[in-house]
Amino acid sequence: MSAIRPFERSDLEEVAALYELVMRSGSSTPAPGLAAYLERVLLDQPWADPEIPSLVSLDAGGRIVGFHGSSVRRALFDGRRVRIGCAGQLVSHPDVRHRAVGGLLVRAYVHGEQDLTVTDTASDRMRQIGMAVGMQLLHLSCVEWVRVLRPARYAQRLLRTRRGSRRPASPLAGLLSAPLSRGSRRWLRRPWRLTRPADRSQLPR
Repeated sequence: MSAIRPFERSDLEEVAALYELVMRSGSSTPAPGLAAYLERVLLDQPWADPEIPSLVSLDAGGRIVGFHGSSVRRALFDGRRVRIGCAGQLVSHPDVRHRAVGGLLVRAYVHGEQDLTVTDTASDRMRQIGMAVGMQLLHLSCVEWVRVLRPARYAQRLLRTRRGSRRPASPLAGLLSAPLSRGSRRWLRRPWRLTRPADRSQLPR
C-alpha cells in the first residue's frame, strides 16, 4: 500500500520529474522552470492553504510515484466563509498504475479539511475516479469562462492574428494594460459569493 502525505517544498524536483515523464515529454528530466512553476502556483500563490495541501504518494522505498495538485479558494455561502479545494494535476508513475495510486490520492484529497471539492476540464477517466470516491457531476455548472487579465494586449494580439500581422506589440498596449491588470488582481483576491439556486429541482440527485 502506498503512503500518502502532504506535498513539501523539498519534493519539487522529484514531482517536476514525474510530471515531465507522465504529462509532457516522456523524459524524467524536467524542463527548465517546471519546478519553479509548480512552486509558484501551488505553494506561493496568495490563497495557498497548508491545511488543504497538494498530496504525494510514496512507494515502499520512499520514491514519489503519485502527485495530486491542490489550489484553494475562499467563498461566502449564506454569509459563512468556506474553503473550496480545487483538485488540480493528477499524475502517477506508469510502474504503479495497477495499484490505483490516482484513485487513492483523489480519495484522500476529497476527505481533506475543505468544505467543498471541485474540479474542472476533467477527462472522462478523472470523472470516473471522482464519482467513484463520492463526487458528483454537475451538468448545469459545466460552463467555461475566461477573465482577461491584460485586456489591451489581448485585444491587440487578437487584431494582429486576424489581420495576419507579425508586428511587435505596441508599448501603448502595455501602458493601458497595467491599470486594468491591477483591478483584475484585486478581483482575484476577493472571496467568491455562492448562492443557493432558486429552483432546487435543477440540481442533480
